[in-house]
Amino acid sequence: MINKKVIKFVMAFLLVATLFVGTQVLAVDPVKLKNPIAAENVPQIIGTIIKGVLGIMGGVVLLMVFWGASSWLLSAGNPEKIKSGSQTMMWALIGAIITVASYLILNPVLNVYFKRVQ
Repeated sequence: MINKKVIKFVMAFLLVATLFVGTQVLAVDPVKLKNPIAAENVPQIIGTIIKGVLGIMGGVVLLMVFWGASSWLLSAGNPEKIKSGSQTMMWALIGAIITVASYLILNPVLNVYFKRVQ
């Protein structure tokens, strides 16, 4: 068992350390943030939105592949769980392929359209 005096000492140390670090952080000059959607025209805004959506889709694909792989690996020989995990991975990869293909089709079309508009 840990002695109560040791626990009190550790808690007091953490409190003092937190207060010290907090005052040091507050003493720093304020951070100047850059506007992430600082765009001069509509095509730049649309491009930023598309890049953001593609980044989110990549994260979702990674999560679903991980979910399917873990389901498959932890199935303990259950054929239904093996099938479910492999289908999850397959559909996640199909979704990734469709997303990339749509970007590859949409990017040149938008470039031509916005060059004509300007």
